[in-house]
Amino acid sequence: MRKFLLTSGIALIVVGGAMFAMGLYDNSKPTGGGANIGAGILAVLGESLGIIGVCAVVASGITTLVVCLRKRASAHR
Repeated sequence: MRKFLLTSGIALIVVGGAMFAMGLYDNSKPTGGGANIGAGILAVLGESLGIIGVCAVVASGITTLVVCLRKRASAHR
């Protein structure tokens, strides 16, 4: 479970970062009529995926820390 959380978290961070970068890149081009709505939505969704990925990586780290502390506590008994 910890490896799955870590792997999926890193994948979400990479995909979210790529989506965010594509949204910013698409939004930097001049458009004829105004704002590029699709680029803004892509950037917001990329940022959301990146935040979810960071949360998954943090959850993986907390889970690993708890498991290590439990092993250490049971070894001292």
